[in-house]
Amino acid sequence: MTPIAIAFSVACAAFVIGLLVAEKRHDDRLRWIFKPAASLSFVVVGLGSGVLDSKYGFLILAGLILCLGGDVLLIPKKETTFLAGLGSFLLGHVAFAVAFAGLQPEPVQVAIGVGIALAIAIPAMKFIYPHVPGDMKVPVIAYVLVICAMVGTAWGAWQAGATWLIPLGAFAFLLSDLSVALDRFVGEKFVNRLWGMPLYFGSVVLIALTPALISV
Repeated sequence: MTPIAIAFSVACAAFVIGLLVAEKRHDDRLRWIFKPAASLSFVVVGLGSGVLDSKYGFLILAGLILCLGGDVLLIPKKETTFLAGLGSFLLGHVAFAVAFAGLQPEPVQVAIGVGIALAIAIPAMKFIYPHVPGDMKVPVIAYVLVICAMVGTAWGAWQAGATWLIPLGAFAFLLSDLSVALDRFVGEKFVNRLWGMPLYFGSVVLIALTPALISV
């Protein structure tokens, strides 16, 4: 890890603490300060980890920027911006999945990874899905399938010899998305954000660190 990657990983953690304070206080002003700052930090972690040095890195950078965009779009409590944020995250997962697939994972291992992801997602969605508004059911299903595909390629990349940070970040991302779904569709509760936000930002930082460990 470079000094820049280390410094901004720590900065991201500090900004997440500030964001949690904002969420606890329902303070939109602080949300607009700390959430973009935390998201920008994981982009800088990626830059410090060499995202500009390889095709893999460029795809990770694209995913990081799309996640940053999704984070900003989810700050307002509006359905239109939520859907736009969902779309930005979906494209981010596509970028990550393409990056991981470029590490030449075996199809069987990818399928195993997808199966594990679905084993986590399906029971959770059985609880969450009845609460999803009708006009959002299809986008939510599409999102779940895409993130499970991303987790599958991450698992396959690890089985092909890539760093274990890839599947760890991918699975943590999946779990953090479940916290967002619970908070958005089942009921807004601070406890969902208390565990979901650190898990989310931690997962993206882990993924942002991986270009330093990948040479293709």
